[in-house]
This record gives sequence, structure tokens and C-alpha cells, in this order.
Amino acid sequence: MVSLIKRAVLLRSEKYMAQWHLHGRKTDKNNLQYFSVNAESAWESLQGFGSEDVVIGFADDGCFLSCIDENISSKFIAAAYLKNGIVYAGQPKVMQDKMYIPGYRHGSALAGLMAAPLSKVLPIGVAPGCRLLPVRWEYDDGFQITQKGFHQILKFLSDKVDVFVNTWARLPHMKFSEENVELIRELSSTGGRRGKGIVFVWAAGNSNCPINFKTDNEIPYYGYVNSHGQLSDARFSTCFTHSLAELDNVLLVSAVNCYGQKAHYSCYGPGISICAPSNNSHCFDAYLFNEPGLTTRSADSKKFTHNFKGTSASAALVAAVAGLVVSANANLNARDIVSLIKKTATKDMDFSCYPELSFNCNDTPSGYVLDTPISPFERGYFDTSGWSPWFGYGLVNAAKAVERAIML
Repeated sequence: MVSLIKRAVLLRSEKYMAQWHLHGRKTDKNNLQYFSVNAESAWESLQGFGSEDVVIGFADDGCFLSCIDENISSKFIAAAYLKNGIVYAGQPKVMQDKMYIPGYRHGSALAGLMAAPLSKVLPIGVAPGCRLLPVRWEYDDGFQITQKGFHQILKFLSDKVDVFVNTWARLPHMKFSEENVELIRELSSTGGRRGKGIVFVWAAGNSNCPINFKTDNEIPYYGYVNSHGQLSDARFSTCFTHSLAELDNVLLVSAVNCYGQKAHYSCYGPGISICAPSNNSHCFDAYLFNEPGLTTRSADSKKFTHNFKGTSASAALVAAVAGLVVSANANLNARDIVSLIKKTATKDMDFSCYPELSFNCNDTPSGYVLDTPISPFERGYFDTSGWSPWFGYGLVNAAKAVERAIML
């Protein structure tokens, strides 16, 4: 039960109070309240912090298990890594030395955002009571993500998780083999620990471009502004595709800043399902923003960071909310959960646009590139069906999603 004592302890925690994405208690110098996923209210409805019977799986650059929870056997049901296209798995204590590669902290921060346990001194997760199953991508002087390897991960996780989150993206074409698409479709319907389907969550990407759209104009999806104000190392495409954009039970997640405004870098357009908070930065790194990143645990000596970012962070928040929804009602299938998350999402967003800037670029006929979303996605307004090209069906709202799940 969420006791008054636990709440009082959390409110005295400096790290917890820095986690504006959980509770929205933080304000800026103008007293504007930050947006959040409303996790604190969801815990009140649950009378808890998520069920240990609910497991969130993720495939990433590894995980420093003990930085998430010193009692690793309590938090992690297992751990696995990929080598030569084969998944090697075992008990967390046996696998922990294989799960972390020094210098790579992304997966650890992701795990912390989702399900780091309650603490007086360290950041906690959206679903502190849920458990985790990490899979480390194959590593050989760099991480290798292949269709064969991904297929093996899917098969391994097929009956072990309720939610599966991935944060890697390939542009302009996020293409999966037909075999993998069919397996995702099957697992999202009948897979998972409960046989009711796995909720798949995917980060949309950080390139301020569409993820599933064709146009006659060249759209930049990579590049940086150099010291001369020119866009360097630019890459363009007229066609963007995503194999999962039209699949049921898959949530493709875009990012908003602490004010509920589209993060400048966030991908957009058809296929976007939902959004969640993250940091803000310019898509070409042309200038800095003042909005904060997310506070989570980190695989370094400090054991935390205040600057986890990107649609990776947003996807982690959505996956954890899905975990809370399963905790609220284990009888729901994946389709129910995805639909419920969309229907309860917040639509009171900041629709304002960023000032349009032009950058010289020798790789385009016009000689310049703009840094704003392309037509017809210049604005993020919701249409008559309740969908926005920037925000999907809105900002994930843990409190409303859990309340609805309890009622069903």
C-alpha cells in the first residue's frame, strides 16, 4: 500500500523531487509546472508501485544490474546476451559480468527509468514494483543489430515478458524481415507471460523527420551545423518507411519537452502512437535548449544522471506505464492495453512551433535546409480521430490509464 510514510520519504528525496517526469512537481523560474506521466497518482490508484509478476523486457547495450538494484535477483527475473547470433541466458547473479560493457550506460539508464526500486537517495522508476529482463546486443568492437539476432531475441522473450521496449532506429528505412514482422504480430496477440500478447514499445527516433512517409522533396534525417553555420555530413531521403508503423499492439513513441511541446529533434508523422517527456535539443545541434533531461540511475560512480534523453527516454516511460496497466488488471490483453493507453492520453499539449531557421547546405539544389517539420506536418494539432502527427494520441497518462484498467 502507498502509505503516507512512503510518500513523505519520497518527497524528502532530492533525487525523487528532480524526477519531474514522474510527478510534475517541478516548476521553472516563471512558475510554469512541468508535464509528467502522472505516475504518483497511478501509484495511489494501484495502492502500490506495480506488480512483481509483471516483467518488462528490453534489448539494449547492456545493463549494470547492481546499479539498478543491489538485490539483482529480486529485480531481474533473468539476464541474457547475444553472441554469434545465439542468445545466452541465465540467472542474474551468474550473468551480471556479461551484461555490462564499460562506457556503455544507455541500457542501465533505461532500466532505471522503467523500474528502479524505491529509494531514499537514488532515482526510482515509473514502475518500481515491476521486474525486468534485459538482453544485451551482440558486441564485437561495436554493437551489431541484425535481423537474425533480433529474431532470436524475440523467440527467447516470447513467453517471459509482458512488455518489450526497443530504442534503436534506422533511418530512412526501419525495415524488418517478413519473418520478424510476422513473429511480432503473433507475439503481440498470443505471446507473453500471460498468453495475452506482448505490448511492443518503440522509440520513434531523434532526427526531426517523418518515420513513414513519401514526398517529392529531399528531407534531411542526419547532419550537424558546423562552426560556419553550414549543415555538414547531411543525409537526405524522399521516402521513409517503418515496418511496424501499422501493426496493432505496437506503440511508436515521440518525445516532448517538460512543457509538453514537441522536442525539436523528435521524429513525427504517420505511425506515431503516443508521446512522453524527455529533454530538448536542436535536430542539427545548432543551438542549445534550457529544458532539463530526465533523472535516472546510471552505471557510473555517481549512480545517477540528470540528463537521460531522446525518444529512448520517452519510450522507456511508456513501457513502464504499460507495466503499471498490466499490474492494475492482468486480465487485459495487449490490444486492450494499447487501446487504453491511447484513449486515456492527455491532449492538452503545447502546439507552438519553433522559429524556422535556414542553414546553408551544398548538398541540396536550393543551397539551404530548413529545420522545421515538413508539409503537411507543420503543426501538431489533433485531427477528428484524436491523432496528432507530433504527439500521436497524446501524452501518456499513467493515472488515467491505471484508473481505466481497474474499472474494466
